[in-house]
Amino acid sequence: MRCSRCSRARGNSPRPIRELPEDSSRARRIAGFEPEDTMDAHTIELLEFARIRETVGEYCLTEEARSGLRTFDFVTDRGELTVCREYVGAFVELLTGTVEFPSVEFPPVADAIVRARKPGAVLEILDLAGVLVYVTSARVFARAISTGVPSTRLAERAAAIPECLSVSKEIARYIDPTVGVRERDIPELRDIRRGITRVKSDIDKIAARYLSDTAMQKYWNSDTPTHRDGRTVLPLNSSFKGRVTGIVHEISASGATLFIEPVEILEKNNELFEFETRYRQEVFRILRRLTELVAEHADELDETVELVTELDAMRARARYSVLHGCVFAEITPDSVFLPGARHPLLRNPVPITLSIESGIRAVVISGPNTGGKTVTLKTVGLLALMNQFGLGIPANDDSRLPLFDRIMVDIGDEQSIEGSLSTFSAHLGRISDVIDTATERSLILLDELGTGTDPDEAGALAFAVLDELVKTRCTTIITTHLGAVKNYAFTHDEAMNASVRFDTERHTPTFEVVLGLPGSSYAIETAEKIGLKPSVVETARAYAENRAGDAAKIIEQLSELTRLGEQRLKETENLRIQLERRENQLTEREIEIESRELALREKRLAEFDAFSADARRTLENLVREIREGELSREKMRKAKQFIEELSTVTDTEKRDIEISRRRRKIKKPSRPTEIDVGVEVVVTSTGRRGRVIRADRGGKWVVETGSLRVTLHADELETVVPRKPDKPDVQIAGFSPAQPAVGELDLRGMRLDEAIHRLQTQLDSAILSGLAFFGVIHGKGDGVLQKGIREFLKESRSVESFSYAPPEDGGYGKTIVRLGS
Repeated sequence: MRCSRCSRARGNSPRPIRELPEDSSRARRIAGFEPEDTMDAHTIELLEFARIRETVGEYCLTEEARSGLRTFDFVTDRGELTVCREYVGAFVELLTGTVEFPSVEFPPVADAIVRARKPGAVLEILDLAGVLVYVTSARVFARAISTGVPSTRLAERAAAIPECLSVSKEIARYIDPTVGVRERDIPELRDIRRGITRVKSDIDKIAARYLSDTAMQKYWNSDTPTHRDGRTVLPLNSSFKGRVTGIVHEISASGATLFIEPVEILEKNNELFEFETRYRQEVFRILRRLTELVAEHADELDETVELVTELDAMRARARYSVLHGCVFAEITPDSVFLPGARHPLLRNPVPITLSIESGIRAVVISGPNTGGKTVTLKTVGLLALMNQFGLGIPANDDSRLPLFDRIMVDIGDEQSIEGSLSTFSAHLGRISDVIDTATERSLILLDELGTGTDPDEAGALAFAVLDELVKTRCTTIITTHLGAVKNYAFTHDEAMNASVRFDTERHTPTFEVVLGLPGSSYAIETAEKIGLKPSVVETARAYAENRAGDAAKIIEQLSELTRLGEQRLKETENLRIQLERRENQLTEREIEIESRELALREKRLAEFDAFSADARRTLENLVREIREGELSREKMRKAKQFIEELSTVTDTEKRDIEISRRRRKIKKPSRPTEIDVGVEVVVTSTGRRGRVIRADRGGKWVVETGSLRVTLHADELETVVPRKPDKPDVQIAGFSPAQPAVGELDLRGMRLDEAIHRLQTQLDSAILSGLAFFGVIHGKGDGVLQKGIREFLKESRSVESFSYAPPEDGGYGKTIVRLGS
């Protein structure tokens, strides 16, 4: 940003902005911190991260920060990123707070400071005015940060910006950024300016006298004087050459006009030239002295520029994060969780949710063309780059991402005509680079792995590539249409299927990502939608039905069942919430009614107590009368009987009130057990039970539900109150199960006969222990163990039913067994 006021002071156009060299280490340093230069340039280009850089740069106040961001690489060190986030987070609070951030202006001054260091250099008025504006704005900028942010580290960083008071005060004595040199405040210049003004007035008067003289009016081609080489001249008609004594400076192109400087004006022009020369010399002397001052304080000014630029780059990141609804993802060792992730470069992106738990090394995404598979890859890659650029990411609050040492992408058709490379060869070249350079901290994104060649060989090659990447332990996400590649995720525990959903009723993709299930390509439906000839579509459908196996139909049915299951789950959850709300309302109503009843009873008791006290006083009077001989013994007996009856009634009322109190305590909702490590809980959003493993930051808890671990807020959990047994425990003398029943039986790695024996023991123990259901982990593998176990369960009379676990709890690698009552 240039200082427009400084440009007006000089009266000409500003010089082009001098950018820092692309390889400048200073440009990288002043962008915030020094990152490692490890990210793949090809990836940055394919993911269009340059557009993110440019947008962030538009929010910078300084050209130095904008240039630094263009060459800034990505952070791979957790400590550096934590510091960066603290700065950016503090700026977010400042920008979203009630105090308005002051308006400041930072013209580019780095080049002027460099030139000031050279011997004999003299900066121009615009340069010195820029230095004055910069250091003045820097003080305002630092003060706003120091007083407005809660971060001590950022406040200290801002307070470290040098004030440069001696420089700014001295420049301000001689230069005003809005008008230039302060002539009125400098005696020497003020005197010279008066002389210039006087001489110019004399010249104007002499010229007017010449031009208005009646006898000479015919001499002139115009009644207005003009200037040549800074000197006032008069337009003499060439026909009257020699009539006026003076110097001819120029002749018009037609030869009709001579621009003459009469002798009388010549003397005044010479005097004016002397004054203007003195003025320029005095200004030059001032500029040279101020340039020397800038050179003396160059180190201090450089530090100011570097600190302001560093904080400006952080502020620009914060502004981007605020304006684009971004959050900071939690840094994890290797798991990825991106709920509600949105592609930042799309106008109306459909949010996606992608979860890759620790232990899953490859995700295979399938589904229809134009369904969002490639956008999903780009979203994950772009958000990972943004995260390591120090930005928030457009996703929900509980997002999690690792720090990747490199992100490598192969997306789209990159066929090279000049290099005579086919699509297949181009992809293989890129995949070769990926395999050679990937580490366990890398993120690999491959679009349409195996495309461009025979499907059978492509599937085999994709298997080998996935095996190699899984062995490397890097995080890999691929897209595919190949059924063989989809099967890879079914048969390998470290891989997982995912798909982009297709609306079969409307024949359009929904761009939503479904985890745990592969997707169909829906090529025929897409062809029908874009208007392919109906007869061709029908013929294609007939061919597909004749040639396709059951796998595609099963996938389609599973996808539809999953959709219906999610819909029913939402409906059930809404019904459960309504029932709980109704139950709470009824309970509160019962408590209110019983409280009123109790209050009435207590009022009656108070009345009975008062009446009993009166009766006792009456009895005392009767006793006194008896002693004095005024009452018979019969009257005394009746009086005592009266008191006993009153006491009985009072005791009855007290018992009724106590019973009401006890009933109210029983029906009043009990306070749940506090959440702590080891406590059994229910996830309110899904109804799944689990156990608290450990406490996490921000009041969250890590909960294990089956094989899945999730991080949730305390208000998303309910503690499970242990149920008391309806019947007393019965011990059978002389018998106990050889092995206690477990909630989850792991049979992976066993032979089939060994696994069947262990499963029979588990069934016996579960029945004796009263266990209603348990899980059997058999893995996917080649299916022998899985098939044998399910055949055994089908024949067992103790088993009521069994089914595969949900995708997030093991899917086809785990079976849930339910026992008969």
